[in-house]
Amino acid sequence: MAQDDATLRLEEIVVTAQMREEGIMDVPLSMSAFDGSQLRERHITSVQDLAVTPGVSGFTGSSFVNSLSVRGVSTNDFGVGSDPSVAIYQNGIFMGRAGSALSRYFDMGRVEVLKGPQGTLFGRSATAGVLHAITAKPVLDQRNGYIMLGAGERGILNSEGAYNMPLSDRWAMRIAGFISEEDGWVDNRLTGEEHMGHEAAGARFSLRFVGEKLSADFALSYEERDQSANIYGLTFGSEPQTGSAWVVDQDAAANFGGERDETEQLMLSLQMEYDLGSTMLTSITGYRDYDFDYVEDVDASPYNLYDYLQKDTGDYWSQELRLLSKTAGAFDWGLGISAYTEDLDSSISVGAKEDNLCGLFLAGDPEVTCEASFPQLFGIPWPGYAPDGLYVEPGTIDARYQGYSVFGDLTYHLTDRLDLTAGLRYSYDQREFDLHSPGAASNLGTLFLLYTFVSPEPLEDKQDWDDLSPRVVLEYRPNEDSMLYASVSKGYKAGGFDSFGADLPANVAPFTEVPPGTSPASFESEEILSWEIGYKASLWDNRVRTSVSAYLFDYDDLQLLTQTDTGNFIVRNAGSVESTGIEFEAEARINAYVSAYLGVAWSDSEADDVGLGTCQLPSGDSCDGNRLPNNPEWNGFASVSLNYPAGRFGDLFLTGELNYNDTMYSNLENNLSVDAQEIVNLRAGIETDGWRLALYVENLTDEDYFHELANGFLFPGDVGYAPSRPRTIGAELYIGFGN
Repeated sequence: MAQDDATLRLEEIVVTAQMREEGIMDVPLSMSAFDGSQLRERHITSVQDLAVTPGVSGFTGSSFVNSLSVRGVSTNDFGVGSDPSVAIYQNGIFMGRAGSALSRYFDMGRVEVLKGPQGTLFGRSATAGVLHAITAKPVLDQRNGYIMLGAGERGILNSEGAYNMPLSDRWAMRIAGFISEEDGWVDNRLTGEEHMGHEAAGARFSLRFVGEKLSADFALSYEERDQSANIYGLTFGSEPQTGSAWVVDQDAAANFGGERDETEQLMLSLQMEYDLGSTMLTSITGYRDYDFDYVEDVDASPYNLYDYLQKDTGDYWSQELRLLSKTAGAFDWGLGISAYTEDLDSSISVGAKEDNLCGLFLAGDPEVTCEASFPQLFGIPWPGYAPDGLYVEPGTIDARYQGYSVFGDLTYHLTDRLDLTAGLRYSYDQREFDLHSPGAASNLGTLFLLYTFVSPEPLEDKQDWDDLSPRVVLEYRPNEDSMLYASVSKGYKAGGFDSFGADLPANVAPFTEVPPGTSPASFESEEILSWEIGYKASLWDNRVRTSVSAYLFDYDDLQLLTQTDTGNFIVRNAGSVESTGIEFEAEARINAYVSAYLGVAWSDSEADDVGLGTCQLPSGDSCDGNRLPNNPEWNGFASVSLNYPAGRFGDLFLTGELNYNDTMYSNLENNLSVDAQEIVNLRAGIETDGWRLALYVENLTDEDYFHELANGFLFPGDVGYAPSRPRTIGAELYIGFGN
């Protein structure tokens, strides 16, 4: 085969990172993209799996996304009073809540990963970057589909399929669905149960209309997921006390009906485009209705001391209108306006067995009962147990969020090779927040295990924030195959409310009943100003694509959830951070049989002006000079694929992958570090134009570790959670059919 054969050229993914369709190599910012086949083959099933992208890290093992980080920027608040700093979208619709944000990637057109602040073009919460999933759209002139079946050890069963059907010369529909299940891999020696398993299913109906001037894409999807909540294990440093992250000794949330992580979500999106001749008018309408039910055992012990419950019910509506220029000329421009509303009801509680609490706090031994320990300390009989002998510290939140933004982007073609782009977005966000913590109905009183106050009536507050987010980009093309760019951009995330604390009057001590008129604790907005330079090129007759970028950003008033000496959680604005980094990606089709990919990221971050009340080291010093959490110095992904013709049987293939994450901290105090991880995956099989059979091994070397660590506050040592998935062997069959 000739080395300059057109079949050796790499296919370029078309993206919409700048509101209009263009090749990924034509976008002047650092980004990665995966098409539908890449997502299936690499088993990228949700945002949690995008850590194969340079500059993206963090994994929680549950439906929370508070550890997800882009360039070291994340929001570790697991409450409902703020949004994540990494903006998660599907079909242009924001998805920022625990549970709903972890929507399954099935029958996807592509996923775009935009790194760095995207405040001008995406707006809401795009401080660190944007993870945007675009589902596969119906096609008018094709009647086809596919089915994928998979099985593996630990009861792994996966199926996914889609069918595309034209209805006329202007209408087409597409139906898609998936079912996935897996048994757990963490053994609980106390209960005999296995944790970290899941069952999930979903379906989507899509409809497309293409007229002379009007086109429309409608999608209706439903998804439900029932999986293990995060499992916790006691550690000494990063080493599990049981000797393995896959073995725990805990009661597994005996309160609240047992540990669970359940989500049910309905989502609708409608995108319409109307051709006005010289301009294109686009409307994107979105609606989500979701329910999230989560219970986990946080104390990581065999005793019933701290179970966490969170139940969220919400609905979200958004509308965006854009007007984009179409005709060739000296300028390309775009204008837009967007608005959203969200109603959210949340119940967040902690529970424990009264006997275990009495034993721990009154006698120093959780096995001593209240009836034995209470009289010894107070000289009177134990007054009696709460129903079922359970201590429950309840809380409820009623929240109503709304906002709007107006934005514009203008590109001036200074010459045939030099472009200057300037954009600006004005954002306004308003939040109403009612927080109620009535205290525990127990003869132990309220122990303030979660909330820092007691309120007979809900604490109420209403605040708003606004911001101007600009971007400026200078783009130079030495030739048609390469590009140099330099940019400055700003990201903004609105302020919010602490889900667990009150804004106490000066004369009121913490851990008491607050007077009428007290407000829930709040925090201010955060923002990032980022400078970036980059280079992109297609080389060797488009058989090699490479991109490199370097950035520097100032991150001010970052919203940080911290754990106090008493074990309580508070959210505050924590000074500023300066971060620098370099990201590199290269993809090559070496010859007819070999292709390769390499992506590497390096970053360095340093906190400054962090108050002692927000982050304090055991020495009494502040956290100034420390790295951001979930921010490894190095991370990267490499793969090599071999394909060899096997005659009438098709092509044989073999792919090897290495995913590396350097040592990183789990907190701003930098006293909890997760060891470096090297994960090796292999895939091999045979494929033809119509089908593909693959065998795979993931985590080939059976690496055993926790993705995250947290400070322990009930027992000596710390706790680890989000245990790694052990070596997994399985097989998948993909069958395509139709034209």
